[in-house]
Amino acid sequence: MDGSDPQTLLRNAVDKWRILAGSKHLFDEERVTALAERDIARALHYASSFNHSYVTGGEAYLGRSAEIQAPTLVIHGTEDPIIPYGHGKALSDSIPGAELLTLQGTGHELPRADWPAIIGGIAKYAAL
Repeated sequence: MDGSDPQTLLRNAVDKWRILAGSKHLFDEERVTALAERDIARALHYASSFNHSYVTGGEAYLGRSAEIQAPTLVIHGTEDPIIPYGHGKALSDSIPGAELLTLQGTGHELPRADWPAIIGGIAKYAAL
């Protein structure tokens, strides 16, 4: 990604958030733009914020979710374009006693409008 043009970076960041948002809630372009401007301004190398796929080392834990004994809440949106909802369901099903908090119409991000449900779910599990 060419980081030499801040306006292009900003436009791309806002477009990315729009794609990840899901359809349930109105996309708050003004808020997202302000957040993206702050991210770009403070980043030493903004392109590095897209390097998640290069992280390795957790392969030894794949397939071991059935060993989890702690109370577990899996939170997942039904319109996640990066990690499809079926993956969240499969994860929840693979952990004994886990609960799946389904966010209908929510994408990859967690919009403020969903925070009450998310906080309520986390508070329930934190009390266990």
